[in-house]
Amino acid sequence: MVGWLRTLLLAGLIFWGVTTWQARELVPEQELAPQFRLFARDGQTYSLSDAKGKTLLLYFFAPWCTVCHFSI
Repeated sequence: MVGWLRTLLLAGLIFWGVTTWQARELVPEQELAPQFRLFARDGQTYSLSDAKGKTLLLYFFAPWCTVCHFSI
């Protein structure tokens, strides 16, 4: 009985933690991204203003992360 109750409590805490974390607002929608420049391997420079009025997706990853590596 105690084991079952402990498992139920743990599952409830995990569920609460996940739903609370997912419900948070990561970045306010009204906040603008700071200006920056990106340098391509071919030497071309890109800036945030080049994408003005367009949808832009930046994907940040860590080179040591295998999941990130395969998702590119």
